[in-house]
Amino acid sequence: MLYEKTRGAIIAAALLGFSFFLTACSNPADNNPGGNTLEAATVTFVNHSSFRVDVFKNANPLYFDPTVLVVTLEHGATRHVEQFPSFDTVMGDAFFFHYQIHLADRWETGTTEIYARAQRVLTNVTFVIESGERYTVMIPQPAPGELSFFHSYIVVHNQGTTPIQLLNGSNILHRMDNNAIHIGAHGGFGFYEIAFSPFDDVITMNNLRAFSSHNIPFPAFTMERGYRYIFSVLGNIVTGPRVEPIDPLR
Repeated sequence: MLYEKTRGAIIAAALLGFSFFLTACSNPADNNPGGNTLEAATVTFVNHSSFRVDVFKNANPLYFDPTVLVVTLEHGATRHVEQFPSFDTVMGDAFFFHYQIHLADRWETGTTEIYARAQRVLTNVTFVIESGERYTVMIPQPAPGELSFFHSYIVVHNQGTTPIQLLNGSNILHRMDNNAIHIGAHGGFGFYEIAFSPFDDVITMNNLRAFSSHNIPFPAFTMERGYRYIFSVLGNIVTGPRVEPIDPLR
């Protein structure tokens, strides 16, 4: 009899402790030290620019990065996005706008449209997101000369009778539109993004070459951020570069 009472008391105590554990651990994200429930805030982004815009949060990536992407807006679009309250209640959260500048349409690439990426320097938006609040963020149209491009571009027009590859040193370059390594014969185009570090505005290209059955060297040239350098290749003859700014607002 004593054994049954003792066992019953142990089981009851265990159940009570387990119930307390579930109560203590349920929905920890719903409570803050003040005892108030945290709710998602709504941030409304309004794109007043004439460009498609990617909005990134708390990072300003050199390339498209879906891990920090908040939203993509077509020109003139409005989007409502739910966001968690700011973890840092002093500095808040920073939003960076990357403008997509049209580089070539599908008729030029043969596959799909491609874009260059640019930003307005030192114009990120930073604010503290509070629980349950609503905010509106305007994305402005850049002023002429205000866009700063992340990289620069090479365009190669293959006027020969055989496909060619483009190499920089020993590295085979991949086309922007479909990641292919060949440019088709009889008028095919290849568009290539040349990466710039955040600390360089100029790159010297002295080891660029096309390759079919043999190497076809390109002349040495200097690239600046935000321009496209256009070449044509016909047999062993390379013509160019013709240099054009990408910025449509210049």
